[in-house]
Amino acid sequence: MQPRITWKSLLVPALLGAALWPCSGFAADSAPASPLTLTLARAVGAEGVIASGTTTLPVRTLEATVYATFSHDLPTAVLSRRTIPVGANGAFSVSLSTAPAFFRDAIVTVVIRSPKDGLSATASVPVTGPNIDTPADAWPR
Repeated sequence: MQPRITWKSLLVPALLGAALWPCSGFAADSAPASPLTLTLARAVGAEGVIASGTTTLPVRTLEATVYATFSHDLPTAVLSRRTIPVGANGAFSVSLSTAPAFFRDAIVTVVIRSPKDGLSATASVPVTGPNIDTPADAWPR
């Protein structure tokens, strides 16, 4: 007597195979890497920020634009725009002044853009005091 093949006997192995089979085109890590990265940090001891990052674009310079947002009621202000060099390894780092954005809790946004093809990266930080907190800042007044 031969075993009887039914749709149920075919369905279970098919579902298990589909669930366990590796799907190489849908992996989360298969997303393309950005050709331009940007990290923004406050410059300790100065009214400014340090912008650093990397690029895989074949460029020697990038354009950095610094914006300040003071309030929803005021337009965003352009604080500065300058050209920054890119190293042979594709890395860049530059100190950018945030003057005249001294208003605490304003938002400083830096946009790094490739003038050649228009690709850009953006990062923001809030405006705080130029120095890190010290024990004297915690003393009662």
